[in-house]
Amino acid sequence: MVINIVNAQNWQQHDKFKKITNHTDNLIKGTNRSKQLEKSERLAWEWDTLLIYNSTDTLLNRIIRTFDGNGNVLTFLIENWQNITWVSGSRETYTYDTDGNMLTYLTENWQNNAWMNSSRNTNSYDANGNILTYLTENWQNNAWVNLERYAHTYDTNGNLLIHLTEEWENNAWVNRERHTYIYDTEGNMLNHVLDEWEDNAWVINSRETLTYYKNRNISTYLTEYCQNNACTDKRSTYTYDDNRNLLTSLSEIWQNNSWVKFDSITNTFNTKSNLLTRLYQIWIDNTWVYTSRDTHTYNAGGNELTYLTENWQNNIWVNNMKNTTTYDILGNVLTYLREDWRNNGWVNTERNTNTYDSNGNELIHLEEYWGDNAWVNRIRHTYSYDNKGDRLTDLYENWSTSSCFGKEMDTYTYDINGNAITGKYELWTDDKWILFQKYQPIDNSWWPSKWPNRPNFCRYEPQANFPFTSVGYINNNVCRYEVSFRTSTDVNVVNILNREYIGSILIFPNPAHDMITINLKDIGDMQNTKISIFDNQGRLLLNQSILQAQTMLNINNFEKGVYVVKIYNNSNSIVKKVVKE
Repeated sequence: MVINIVNAQNWQQHDKFKKITNHTDNLIKGTNRSKQLEKSERLAWEWDTLLIYNSTDTLLNRIIRTFDGNGNVLTFLIENWQNITWVSGSRETYTYDTDGNMLTYLTENWQNNAWMNSSRNTNSYDANGNILTYLTENWQNNAWVNLERYAHTYDTNGNLLIHLTEEWENNAWVNRERHTYIYDTEGNMLNHVLDEWEDNAWVINSRETLTYYKNRNISTYLTEYCQNNACTDKRSTYTYDDNRNLLTSLSEIWQNNSWVKFDSITNTFNTKSNLLTRLYQIWIDNTWVYTSRDTHTYNAGGNELTYLTENWQNNIWVNNMKNTTTYDILGNVLTYLREDWRNNGWVNTERNTNTYDSNGNELIHLEEYWGDNAWVNRIRHTYSYDNKGDRLTDLYENWSTSSCFGKEMDTYTYDINGNAITGKYELWTDDKWILFQKYQPIDNSWWPSKWPNRPNFCRYEPQANFPFTSVGYINNNVCRYEVSFRTSTDVNVVNILNREYIGSILIFPNPAHDMITINLKDIGDMQNTKISIFDNQGRLLLNQSILQAQTMLNINNFEKGVYVVKIYNNSNSIVKKVVKE
């Protein structure tokens, strides 16, 4: 089975992945959703060979993957096309235990007609599949040299108690940082302490302390940040309605040996738990002062119709921004209008218009902006589909001087199982279509992620038994690909695919600065639900049990960047990304 890609640059190899499933997190709206879901329950699809070409159709690279009977990747081989023959470039080799947990991950480079070791990761697990140790080594001077290792301990319920990070320095392991957790009998995290190793001793960096209501919603959240033997304390107190919707959030800071109010948020909801109003206040001169408020309205289906923001100025509410959205009977967005408040009146800013076929597939997406008292075209997408609802073409056009220019065309074909077996990206130049080097950022945002069964070259996918895994990624330009798929009927693989659609998770705000709220819906067995957060290096930053439909987490301590949030229990698994600003 072969994948062909016309590419302007070479592929970059991926790191730390255990198992690849070629499904995406989201499916299209309309009737095709149920068709694709039924398909994922039967089979899982994986690619095993990839051919890469440059823009002149000259071979550059070949990537070959092998699998075990459970669909785990065993080898990942990258070859270069040189002098009319394939020459090995790099290789990754994986081993697993009987439960599918990755034990070793070895990378090698082809040098002087032989494989030379590069790096190696070795993992160990407890009987429940929780990772106990994670060791990274580099190959130097014909020997393995330690680089970094993690060590975890757990309680009898599988809650993480200690996460220790060590670095190899001067032929000895040296502590770097330590996370320590305490839980109540329900599995709620009560305390989290981050220590850093300084001058041969553990020095506290930060501490979190939480209390809960009987329904396991967070009641208070205390954070302490310590530096130079001084700590800065902040406390948040929350209240909820009977549906566990957050009603109030009060933030206080510790000053002069007492708690001083800082800011507050007050929310109201309708009977369907849709947010109606959100009021922001700050504490100034021993009194609450309004800063801003948001107001939402909805239709009977719970779709947001209007979103109004106002600022408090000169003791009155002043309009700031307003969004207005309309929908068809299927809940698809027809129009989106944004207006800004200027000179005591609403001024148009931007407008989107969408049309759909009878199955709910989007046909046209038009974006306009307001200029010189008239709507001006900005961009337009025109889509076509086959009779199964799979997208065939995406024509992208820019608008300038009353005419379309800068056309781009994405074209796809599918096999009978709905797998995208070809994709082509073209640019309209000199009155003809030419292959176009389409930029592919690492977050995979350009890839048609709403369309399943394409190889996810960039997508990060945490797995249940390994703290961080990633699908191989391409961090350059793609013009064209051809792909065929191997199929697996392994129960574990099929379950992974199904779990993506069983529940849903909403994380807001995203991007976020300090706190994020996680709303769960239809995740199933809340009694055994846990949350894990990993950074972009695969390090486990948080692991705790949750039993409430709404949970607030403090990420103020996190570095700026992208984090993977995983919510899972015995039957479901949902993965999202969060951006820390």
